[in-house]
Amino acid sequence: MTKFKVREKLRKACSQAKYIALETLANGQVRQTVKAVATVAATTTALGMAGTSAMAFSVTQNNDSNTLLNSLLGETSGLSNFTITTSGEPSAFGTFNNDPFGLGSGVVLSTGQVADVVGPNNSETTSGPGELAQIDISFDADSTTDRLYFQYIFGSEEFLEFAGSQFNDSFELSLNGTNLALLANGQPVTVNNLAASPDGPFDPAFINNTGGIASNATQLDGYTNALTFEGALNRNATNTLSIAIRDVGDSIYDSAVFIKGNSVGVVKPPSDPVPEPLTILGSLAAGSFGVALRRKYKQQQKDTAKV
Repeated sequence: MTKFKVREKLRKACSQAKYIALETLANGQVRQTVKAVATVAATTTALGMAGTSAMAFSVTQNNDSNTLLNSLLGETSGLSNFTITTSGEPSAFGTFNNDPFGLGSGVVLSTGQVADVVGPNNSETTSGPGELAQIDISFDADSTTDRLYFQYIFGSEEFLEFAGSQFNDSFELSLNGTNLALLANGQPVTVNNLAASPDGPFDPAFINNTGGIASNATQLDGYTNALTFEGALNRNATNTLSIAIRDVGDSIYDSAVFIKGNSVGVVKPPSDPVPEPLTILGSLAAGSFGVALRRKYKQQQKDTAKV
């Protein structure tokens, strides 16, 4: 069986709870075991509804270079002569507002369609037409400034089913050719570096989208907390910032990166936003159930791979 068929079979075997246990019948057919799923779903839905903001998370497809640039730039004293180019499908670029991650607003890039990142998290998979989305921003820096900053979040539909696999979707935040999209341990921000397998270990920056506000707001199965980009500028010279996100292994199951609006500049951002309280509560409510299901799911994943 090809990797594409295996991935489709795995995804189709998962319900909205993502980790429904599977039993293989004597005749080889697979059926879902759904005991207790309704209870967990009701709990997380109730928690999410209780905390839903009056302002809903929204994403607007937009690949207009000037709009994207104006949405990104903040305090840029000492920087000048900005130019921007985009590479990828037009549907892979957009702006967002009232996100569930704590950024507020900004620019989003996706390996598929940015419109698909909006929740609730009720789809077995979201797969758009693209594989790469990239923004390149060139600008001059004078002698008065030496650092560039902004905040961002990476998320993916690859979590957790394909953590630790060859489908290691990633992105780069490169300043003058050096990738600075890094976790606290110095490793690049990728699916596999955030979750080594469906059972972990997990990087402290990883958030599993199992319940609460985020579960109602975004389709992404997992994402990071807010991370801070920091890079050294070449003074009295032209600098280039590249934001690129890409599918790895194949072109299905989307990933996305969110850049906080008006945060690209010379001022270091404040402390990272704190996750929404009900996102934490929802995760706790589903946590013990999820552990047992993930164990069962891992065995099913191995069995399916042998087909």
